[in-house]
Amino acid sequence: MWIYDVTCDDDEGEVDSDEDEDEVSVVWEDHYLPGGEGNLLCWEGENSPLEVAPLAMVVPCIEAAVQTGGAVLTHSLTQATRVASTPSDWVSESMTAFGLVLGASFEGYEEQLLSILQDIEQRRNNQGVEKVKGVKSGGKGSRELHNLISNINYDVGLAKKRGTTRDKGLETKLELVTKSLVRNIWGIHHLDWLYLGSMGASGGILLMWDTRVVEKIDDAVGNYSVSCKFRSVLNQLEWVFSGVYGPQMDRERLLMWYELAGISSWWDVPWCIGGDLNVWTLLWRGGQFTWSNNREEEAMSRIDRFLFTVAREDQFPSITQRRLPRLLSDHFPLLLECGQIQLGKRPFRFENMWLKAEGFMDHVRQWWGSYQFHGSPSHVLANNLKALKTDLKNWNIESFGNVMVKRNQLWLDMAELDRVAEGRALSMSEKDHKTKIVEELEKMALLEEISWRQKSRAIWLKEGDKNTKFFHRLANSHCRYNSISSLLINGVMSTDQESIADNITQFYTNFYTEEVGWRPKLDGIEFSMIPQDEALWLERPFDEEEVGGVLKAFNGDKALGPDEFPMAFFQHCWDIIRSDIMGVLNSFHARGTFATSLNATFLTLIPKKAEVVEVKDFRPISLVGGMYKIIAKILANRLRVVLNKLVSPSQNAFIQGRQILDSVLIANEVLDSRLKQGTPGVLFRFSILINGCPQGFFTSSRGLRQGDPLSPLLFVLIMEALSRLMGRAIHERYLSGFLVGLAGDNPLMVSHLLFADDTLIFCNADVVQLESLRRVFTWFEVVSGLRVNLQKSEMVPIGDVPNVEALVDVLGCKLSALPMTYLGLPLGTKFNSKLIWNSIIEKMERRLGGWKRLYLSKGGKLTLLKSTLSNLPTYFLSLFHIPADVACRIEKLQRDFLWHGLGDQPKFHLVNWSKVCELIQNGGLGVKNLRLFNQSLLGKWLWRYGKEREALWRQVVEVKYGNMWGGWCSKTPRGAYGVGLWKGIRRGWDRFSSLVSFSVGDGERVKFWSDLKEAFSTLFSIAENKEAAVAEYMQRSHGNLH
Repeated sequence: MWIYDVTCDDDEGEVDSDEDEDEVSVVWEDHYLPGGEGNLLCWEGENSPLEVAPLAMVVPCIEAAVQTGGAVLTHSLTQATRVASTPSDWVSESMTAFGLVLGASFEGYEEQLLSILQDIEQRRNNQGVEKVKGVKSGGKGSRELHNLISNINYDVGLAKKRGTTRDKGLETKLELVTKSLVRNIWGIHHLDWLYLGSMGASGGILLMWDTRVVEKIDDAVGNYSVSCKFRSVLNQLEWVFSGVYGPQMDRERLLMWYELAGISSWWDVPWCIGGDLNVWTLLWRGGQFTWSNNREEEAMSRIDRFLFTVAREDQFPSITQRRLPRLLSDHFPLLLECGQIQLGKRPFRFENMWLKAEGFMDHVRQWWGSYQFHGSPSHVLANNLKALKTDLKNWNIESFGNVMVKRNQLWLDMAELDRVAEGRALSMSEKDHKTKIVEELEKMALLEEISWRQKSRAIWLKEGDKNTKFFHRLANSHCRYNSISSLLINGVMSTDQESIADNITQFYTNFYTEEVGWRPKLDGIEFSMIPQDEALWLERPFDEEEVGGVLKAFNGDKALGPDEFPMAFFQHCWDIIRSDIMGVLNSFHARGTFATSLNATFLTLIPKKAEVVEVKDFRPISLVGGMYKIIAKILANRLRVVLNKLVSPSQNAFIQGRQILDSVLIANEVLDSRLKQGTPGVLFRFSILINGCPQGFFTSSRGLRQGDPLSPLLFVLIMEALSRLMGRAIHERYLSGFLVGLAGDNPLMVSHLLFADDTLIFCNADVVQLESLRRVFTWFEVVSGLRVNLQKSEMVPIGDVPNVEALVDVLGCKLSALPMTYLGLPLGTKFNSKLIWNSIIEKMERRLGGWKRLYLSKGGKLTLLKSTLSNLPTYFLSLFHIPADVACRIEKLQRDFLWHGLGDQPKFHLVNWSKVCELIQNGGLGVKNLRLFNQSLLGKWLWRYGKEREALWRQVVEVKYGNMWGGWCSKTPRGAYGVGLWKGIRRGWDRFSSLVSFSVGDGERVKFWSDLKEAFSTLFSIAENKEAAVAEYMQRSHGNLH
């Protein structure tokens, strides 16, 4: 919990530093808590709560004039205006003329175009333009707080962890936390503070207070808390506040509670605890606070909650707590809901454990061969699958049975035999029966594990390793988190399941459908084309080898689509259903259509945040049927082969030969060049709003299905229109990007980078250019129907930009500052900053710690450990050098997770970590050594530099630093590191080059004297061109070098 004092702006927009001015005390709660997105918990006068941000963050705020005790936060809100029936000048002149410049064609459709433009203009005017004040990149308070959060007392944290006392190391760090630094964070003179050092990226508490309001009497700094006993200046009331940062590990968490118990017994006065207690909490619904004082000057708090054990959650997997309305009490009543989720008629669900049952394949072959349906191949397949569902349901009831019931019966039989064995010796038949029971129990345990794994969606962990409890718990967690028990409908919170279903269906019916009308074409822009032979290759007939390869590549345990058959069914039963599948594919190739039922889609809604209220708080994910998934994957595989020839180099998403990391490297290098040039500019990050469960059915006519294998590639082709529009605007000098390289050396201009719906645009800090940029976005919306999502878009000033407010007014997006995050990686941060690794360490602590240790087997822990390393640090390791102390911290997390036992029972590390990191064939466990892995990933860039000569990232590096070694590597970068990344990557060239050899091709890029100058030193000394390539000394005959 952060406590701030917000000094308000005066009429001139400058921060008033007068100490006597009124100030607003604000409590900022962790925004990851439900509803905790910045809340004013105590305020003055009759005003409503405000939303504010801590100094290190930038968030949008509605611009209004709010007066609080004499201090005024002043913003303006553009009034919405209604568009006149006649076209405005912006529509009839500016936009239509600009469209012709961009290459749009609309001759004969002028009225339709004006209608589209008027609709866009009216929507923008109704929404208004939100002006947002942000923190400039040079803000001292922002910088101090940003550094303080993660850098204070790292060494002290290590000393504390080793059990040492507050020695000179602590005093040395105290000298860094000066009064000047703390004042830069808060901004007042009358303050004091106390702090607890962090442990790497974890922990760390800074407690600050206004000495004009409270007087500190006593204090205590423990291992997990900072506590102060205060006396209020106004009424002499004595009370205690404790700031807590709870540990992840269970054994340490117990020590935290002992520590807090000691504080409670030490001071017998009112006590308040705040912070991250790291305790398990129930899903919370119905409101944020549980108590208020029922007064005109209202104060609210959340002081009531339920605590529960894991065993109770196992009994009630859908357990939640809900705040109910109140009448007279100052406390809201809380309802603990333990009942089952209200479900409708349960649809058929194919169980993957059936595939392990004896005789299952024979049953499927017999049933499938008995079906006699007629019609098109797709109609026959759809009806065969429908009939198979009925047979599988009956077989499951009559033959396969309930696994848990069978397992319990087997245990009863085993107990009976054990009871008999106590009175007499078992006969041979009884012993054989007991052996069979043991075998059956093993089978039942495996089947149960497979079933719960399928429900849990933990596809990274394989079955057969006795992780049933883990799968069970994870499935219960998903069930509770994803259930929709209440929804805001027409301003009223409803719990009626039928009303919720109707509202969701209607919302997405409107969301995914529109009247398909005319849109202009970009006939004036030249797009890339593929040769005729490649076009014919794309449209070639399907063959069994291609289909079989696609089918094997699917993960058979993914969520089910409308047909309710997983890909595992198609994989295991391929020999049975092969002819029917190929019949559908051949018919689709010939006619271009298939049965509508095979193209149905389930829309599953995933909560975007902890506290969901409205339908828009969910993210829709499409679950398509198995047959459609096969068709879409085949088409996607074919399109992916030629996609790089159709889209511009500025796009890097889902394209073979291009990587997401390319965009991050380019962005940092371009930004580094601009900062070193000292020329003001702006960086824009835009998110494209894509158009876009049902308990109900509707037909969609727009949007792309997230979850469809073909959708990402189609979206890339759509975004190529935006790239070409940007290129045309730059060619006509309406826009200009950032230059990389010196002016005399043919500098390269980079204006935009596109990665799916995430767009970076580099532009001069010029109002006229931004107005042109807005017109480009408007025309992109006109031709495609996609528009910029301003709620997720932001502008970043680069250098000293004096006209920031005017630039923000043009586009109405948020104002942000460097450093920022782009595609999950840092952008504009110093190359050696340790701060960038904090998020990785925190995520690993959450992923590797907590309850997962209680349920995973040793093999499961190893698998999770490897997958966490793959999904979290590898992304950063591919671009940034990992500091040694960060690597040690991550390796310690891995070691502790692998070897610790249940609860508070640690175990010794049985094998040295270096041995664990060895290859499996060498006796290790195959866990990667972080530092060596980091060197390998960075060395891959050096390999790619010599191979990918046409890639945009390579061109940026080449024009910025120059080439050597015949273009196999860049020249050694000189000067400061800045925010660029290549200088750090290039440091590994000497080691990398010593481990590679060159094969002579045409001889143009391999030096003749490189390996000969020592053996033939005399000849080398008289050579005219000591840098000559092999081709210069050789003669070509019949295509060969001699």
